[in-house]
Amino acid sequence: MDGVDYLIMRYYKEEHMKNQISFIEIENFKTFDKLRIDSFKRVNLISGKNNLGKTALIEALNLNLSSIDFNNLAKTIKDVLKRRGDDIELDFFKQGNSNLFIKTDIRDINLEYLHKISEIQINLTINKETQGIDASRLFRFPLSFNQSYIENIKFITTGSTDINYLAELYGVLVTKGKDDFLDESLKIFDKNIVSVKLILEKNKPKFKIEMKNTPNRISLSSLGDGINRFMAIICAIWASQDGFLFIDEVENGIHYTNYSKLWKIIFEISKEANCQVFATTHSKECIEAFNKQNKENEATFIELYKNKKDEIVAKTRDYEQLEYSLTHGGSFRGE
Repeated sequence: MDGVDYLIMRYYKEEHMKNQISFIEIENFKTFDKLRIDSFKRVNLISGKNNLGKTALIEALNLNLSSIDFNNLAKTIKDVLKRRGDDIELDFFKQGNSNLFIKTDIRDINLEYLHKISEIQINLTINKETQGIDASRLFRFPLSFNQSYIENIKFITTGSTDINYLAELYGVLVTKGKDDFLDESLKIFDKNIVSVKLILEKNKPKFKIEMKNTPNRISLSSLGDGINRFMAIICAIWASQDGFLFIDEVENGIHYTNYSKLWKIIFEISKEANCQVFATTHSKECIEAFNKQNKENEATFIELYKNKKDEIVAKTRDYEQLEYSLTHGGSFRGE
């Protein structure tokens, strides 16, 4: 490779990584006392035993990366709590602490929990600028801050994706002219799928699927959770173009024989859309399928585990390191 080619390749890489992060530092957030993880790449898979903080880690990333201003930070706090079905109690702080910090390449954020005589105040700090608000206001919108909701950061939860949210993601995909791409991608999952169509039925969104040798379109729900999950991930990547996507328990609803197809799609689309993906799993088969797609080391595997001091720490692995653990009986799920 000559000097010109090297500079072109370096410029291309920098341009496509400029919206991505390489590290996170966390202090006093949920299960974490102090945690630092380096070497994030475009695709990142997080594993570990239950209650070691896999979901907490992507929530911390979500909070930091969504915090372009106070309104988005407050909105993301509310969204995280609602996803867990707890929209009245702010439980982000490590037990016994009232201050938490989350830092990435892009910004620092700090939440401080203050008990006052007549209210509970939350101080929100973004890059050293602080705004204090009554905690109850986190659950009343709109807030008085300048509103500019960030659009290209999405979160896919563990369960089946809500039809309204899926319709929203699909709408973004269509505006980007990628609906034909979705049809072709779904054929990888099921070769009998021809196309997807979104319709309104009694003022509610409904997806209809055209299948080979079937005269009438059938409902998306009749094809099972796997198609729903697969479609949600594809749409969410495009909706997160030049941004970030978080997927909790990425394998949920998808049969293990389709994990390789899933990771092939994630690797390919995230590259084209310049989307940085953070996913969690506890499935060995899912980890194996992930690593088979990572022979070019475009991704990082992160294992959360407890050290001898009972602290949660992280170990990152590239393709060769993870392959050795998978084939030689090594630890890779926090055992």
